[in-house]
Amino acid sequence: MEWFTDRTWMYKRTNSDGSSILEYYNNLNKWLDFVYSNENVVDRRVTKRHKIVLDIKCPCLRCQNGIYIDRETVQKHLLTKGFMPLYYTWCEHGETSTHNVGQSSTVREVVSDDNDGCRQMVIDSMYSSSFDPTAHSNTFEGDIPNSEAKGFYDMLKVVDEPLWEGANCSKLQSITSFLNWKSLYNVSTTSYNHNISMVKALLPEGNKLPENFYDTKKSLEKLCLPKERINVCKNHCMLFYKQDAASTQCKWCGESRYKTGKNKVPHLVMTYMPIGPRLKKLYMNMKTAKDMTWHHDHKKKDGVMAHPSDSKAWKHFDSKNPDFANEIRNNPSQNLDVFLRPLIDELKELYEEGIEVYDAYRKENFTMKAILLWTVSDFPAYAMLSGWSTHGHLACPHCMGDTEAFQLHAGRKTSWFDCHRRFLPRSHPFRRDKNGFRANKSIPTDLQSS
Repeated sequence: MEWFTDRTWMYKRTNSDGSSILEYYNNLNKWLDFVYSNENVVDRRVTKRHKIVLDIKCPCLRCQNGIYIDRETVQKHLLTKGFMPLYYTWCEHGETSTHNVGQSSTVREVVSDDNDGCRQMVIDSMYSSSFDPTAHSNTFEGDIPNSEAKGFYDMLKVVDEPLWEGANCSKLQSITSFLNWKSLYNVSTTSYNHNISMVKALLPEGNKLPENFYDTKKSLEKLCLPKERINVCKNHCMLFYKQDAASTQCKWCGESRYKTGKNKVPHLVMTYMPIGPRLKKLYMNMKTAKDMTWHHDHKKKDGVMAHPSDSKAWKHFDSKNPDFANEIRNNPSQNLDVFLRPLIDELKELYEEGIEVYDAYRKENFTMKAILLWTVSDFPAYAMLSGWSTHGHLACPHCMGDTEAFQLHAGRKTSWFDCHRRFLPRSHPFRRDKNGFRANKSIPTDLQSS
């Protein structure tokens, strides 16, 4: 185990003439065997052809533990590029303690800089943002990112540049700090423009700080998530939306769409934030893209539900919709409430047609579909979501018309007392009990839930 205790071999990859050293190659294979023996650092993924691939973080000079790739590619990277500097403690590959490396080496303390969220976002997208189409055949593995994903990665690459030459902060860190300040203290656009222009004037010449609020937003345009403003009837009867977008009055109550006056100011406006673009962004980040398929990749145990995908409802949907289930990245309406209509329309589109998404973790473009399996709500909200009235004699959404509800004689209120006995086993003694429940009432053995 000399290769394990004395790690100087990690940085003796080639001879002075540039030829490879056999000892480095042999020790590298031993190191890979060691890493793959630790299940906690090995990530399992399934390709489009349903092939299982085992990945680890690549500690080469370029990747620097920023991405997960397969064993063969890690070996290739480490043979051609070598290990990242000072990686004597294999903290990302199952090792928690520090080591002395040779006689002249010192113990290196591993420091994690998790507080720098901006930099971490760039690192998480590093592999895709460094995509070079001219080098595709040699260096890029997987699909070429679609135009939307590539635009996002290119934007991250640009804003990750130092604010000026030699600066220890990036343009991204600077402008996000300014935007956070504006939001936190409700700063007006005029004040924002005045302050950022003063700061820019104090910085070295050639700095990349935006000159005003408009330029700031333009720099992060690809980060923004879309929203849609939809006019609503003042009585909540309808949305002025799609085929009704040009209407000037409600087709149900006749109320005007706009307030009185020369300017067309709507009575009510709803802001809708589509879910499709948000799902796309989750897949553009390698860490979250990996988590998006955890429901498929995690180790399942019989009798244990660790995720909704282990439930009967999810499995039933998969069995009824095999084409949907085959793509593991698919994420499983008084009438429907009027404000939910844009969401329902988008869910229909996501289920029937899907949207093109780039998976930064598997480095693939795919068509993602989505399905809404559950909602969690109280009883009044359940009525709005389902369209089933939760008031009166037929309030139970399970029994529906097949109900044993009755009205109290004095208060005339609906009661469901004693409705549960019909769900008991046929031979249960409570079925025949005429004293403990409603007087002189028994439940026939042929009356039970289906």
